[in-house]
Amino acid sequence: MLSRKEQTLRANFFPKKWTAEVKNLLEGLYKPQCDVRDLYIEVYAFTYPNEILLAVSLLDKLNEATIPVTYMASADLAEKENPEETLNLLVDSIGFFFENYFALEENEDFDDTIYSADWEESKVKNKQFHYKISRENIGLTLMADALLDQ
Repeated sequence: MLSRKEQTLRANFFPKKWTAEVKNLLEGLYKPQCDVRDLYIEVYAFTYPNEILLAVSLLDKLNEATIPVTYMASADLAEKENPEETLNLLVDSIGFFFENYFALEENEDFDDTIYSADWEESKVKNKQFHYKISRENIGLTLMADALLDQ
């Protein structure tokens, strides 16, 4: 399960059009960094009754067996809040992650200590959210979940 919270209902996937727009935005911003490393970007977005979850993976173009780098961001959904604002903040957090990730790698300050199975708490524009950076292949996780649900 990808959710940060305990869920009893299945996730609702965001429309492919929306995830494609976010993917195009990220590819436009980070194309040079991805091209030099032979990486491509995958974007996944889900909602639960009380949570929004975004996941972005950097995958190897040349070898699909290479373990990806995945950034996951989760925020609580409250009835009085505008979910679009929350989504925009989570997308902003993805940008912060990419900037830091590529800067660390370029300066050779990168190491495996950034990866964690635990959710970390943070804020963007005074909105609390949670994130984790892992080596999980979200596409494979979703395929496995689909097989188990059959």
